[in-house]
Amino acid sequence: MRSTGNLAILFIWPAIGIDALRTGLSYAYSRFAGLLFSSLHATFHDYFLSNYLASAETYTHFDGEYTALTLHTNQLLNAGWTADNIAAKPLVPPSFTLWIQPGLWEYDEVRTFIAAAEPDRYPFFKTLSPQATLTPPFALIRDPDHQAEWLSKVPPSTPLSVETIIISRRMFAIYRTPE
Repeated sequence: MRSTGNLAILFIWPAIGIDALRTGLSYAYSRFAGLLFSSLHATFHDYFLSNYLASAETYTHFDGEYTALTLHTNQLLNAGWTADNIAAKPLVPPSFTLWIQPGLWEYDEVRTFIAAAEPDRYPFFKTLSPQATLTPPFALIRDPDHQAEWLSKVPPSTPLSVETIIISRRMFAIYRTPE
């Protein structure tokens, strides 16, 4: 209670400084204030409210055709950029093994930049080989051709779900077992 009378005198100096700063900035940037506000509004709306990262426009503008394999891999691993996040999700070893068709994951600067993991660098992400044994749980990304060849590597009566994806104008499938 004793400082109440002094507060008005003490706070007048910061108030004068803030007012001078506001006046100076409004004079210098009065023409750009509306543009700045609308830009901030559009950015906030696009990134946080309209799910811009998962839109077809983002897919097109950021070479989605070439990053589709990485995106699907990240979604399976639930790590890195998964099209619904701005910051990359951390890589946590999954409870399944992710297999990929040989030659499908070729070196690409974009792929290396956004990939959460690369094949054969982790025990849970491997390139399919003739010696491989596909023990559940697993996910496999490959073209649907020669299906009998790799199905012989799966234990009989293993339930598989299939999702078709397009990667660089070619059709591939993601085969999954329940976890």
